[in-house]
Amino acid sequence: MNMNDIPRPLSFLSLPPETRNSIYELALISQHQPLAICAHITVVNNEPAKRPSFAGSIALLRANQQIHWEASKILYSKNTFYFTDIDPKCSTNCIWSCRYRLWIERVQFDQWLAYDFRMFNQRITRQNAVLVQIQNALPGIYPYQVDHNGVPSFPGIEILKILPNLRYIDILFSRRFSALDPDQKDYVLIPFMTQLIRWLRRYPRIVLSNRTEWLQLINRHIPLHITIVPPTREIHFLLWDSSPEIRRLVEQFADSVETPRKRHNINYYRLS
Repeated sequence: MNMNDIPRPLSFLSLPPETRNSIYELALISQHQPLAICAHITVVNNEPAKRPSFAGSIALLRANQQIHWEASKILYSKNTFYFTDIDPKCSTNCIWSCRYRLWIERVQFDQWLAYDFRMFNQRITRQNAVLVQIQNALPGIYPYQVDHNGVPSFPGIEILKILPNLRYIDILFSRRFSALDPDQKDYVLIPFMTQLIRWLRRYPRIVLSNRTEWLQLINRHIPLHITIVPPTREIHFLLWDSSPEIRRLVEQFADSVETPRKRHNINYYRLS
């Protein structure tokens, strides 16, 4: 028998790129939980944090240089990454040095709404630059830097600014109790969403049919009354592009929260 007639073992890189990508997706995509890049995050959506180095991804990424780059692009573009405003807070330092941040397309940001503003509610008036008054009257109470026009600087907005290729954004406003305090709405939720909608111009693939719908939803649908249950409550605003892949992701999110256990704990609003 001629030695040239003996079949040689099939190498992984001899597979078609589409097949290799399918294998990367099976090995590297977290199906049910966002991944945490920040080392200080230990819990994501009430579950232990999952890192980009989960399962066997490290061994796969270290196979060789070509596989590393192919697999890394799948890992960072196909997973949702979690950032949070809950102490210890995320900042741009968490992601700025990540060499793969330009590949990130999907994020969830958890913006905390549990700050108690009642202690200074009687000491200030709702006038121009009211947030400046807050910081001047009671330093350390309002947790964000405010410029001279009364515009707060939110870490979540600053993180989104350095992720230029986003296609899916899940803004999660979480709070300890089911009641939404009017001050939390006025000083955190509305200023955050106002800045986010303004910044969306940097993401041309994410198109909003109505750029004021989010405010209408807040005023119309989010309950402001106090209830005994549930003990926790989440408000999600989903923004995404029109591709079938991202639409499926949104549908999967909707299916995951439309369960009897979660239905009364979570409000979600599709803005795209």
